Amino acid sequence: MNDLSQFKAFVKKTAWKNKAALPGLDLKEIEAECWTALILAIYRWDGAKGKLGSWIYTAVTGRMKDLRKRPARMEIYLENMDFFGMGEDLSEKVLENGPGSPSL
Repeated sequence: MNDLSQFKAFVKKTAWKNKAALPGLDLKEIEAECWTALILAIYRWDGAKGKLGSWIYTAVTGRMKDLRKRPARMEIYLENMDFFGMGEDLSEKVLENGPGSPSL
């Protein structure tokens, strides 16, 4: 399994299929994510549990699904930034008075 070139077409095809679903990433970034998932899948593969091709397909497509969920999570985070920003005054007081100080 020293030759990764056999997976080049799979990576390119998977990246192209997910290009429209991942507008924040360009094609090269999506391909890099595919290659990362593929290499991790090869590293974690146990031959007793199934074929390498099936394992790689599952790992790479799963990573693409995770990336498609990411924008939704980011939007929720950005919507709550105002809420998180309220804690800045509190953290400044903690820094001034020291942790555990009762004068907050």
